[in-house]
Amino acid sequence: NSEAVVFHDIRPASREHLLVIPTNHVRTIKAFTKDDKPKLEYLYDLGKAVLEKRGGDISEAR
Repeated sequence: NSEAVVFHDIRPASREHLLVIPTNHVRTIKAFTKDDKPKLEYLYDLGKAVLEKRGGDISEAR
């Protein structure tokens, strides 16, 4: 969607190793602030939804 993309890692560590990447550039994870909490929660929820749609279980995530 316009907020993020989700795709498989090219060197997966597990069957459903997904990457969730925001579409706007973020130089490093350290660039996020408390104000970005809703964005990070959205990215997490999106990844979880895609994982579950593919038959994965978030409780197995590392």
